[in-house]
Amino acid sequence: MTRCISRSSVSIPIGTSLSTEYTIDGKPPTILEMPIAWTAADICFTCSDAMNDFYICDDTGVLIQIPTDLYHRIVLPYAYLKNHKTIRIQSGTPTVKVNQAAARTIYLEVWA
Repeated sequence: MTRCISRSSVSIPIGTSLSTEYTIDGKPPTILEMPIAWTAADICFTCSDAMNDFYICDDTGVLIQIPTDLYHRIVLPYAYLKNHKTIRIQSGTPTVKVNQAAARTIYLEVWA
């Protein structure tokens, strides 16, 4: 039986497209809960090292991009997030970033 073992949040400030950082700490999120209000955009994920930001791709090099809408619960691609120390959620894509019209809070759940 699986159960939710933690629930955290990240926020995207008004007028921006990138969330605050989420620390994985060995337990990557498996569910993402979108806010009730959302400026229409797909989402993708970034990670970073000391000097660069990177977009997270699958094992064939294709960007992990998830179509979404307001108030959706999304099962996340665990296999591609688990090896990162921290992640951020990008509203839009690397080439078309979508600034949010208001501050948005996105919830992330870890299930075991």
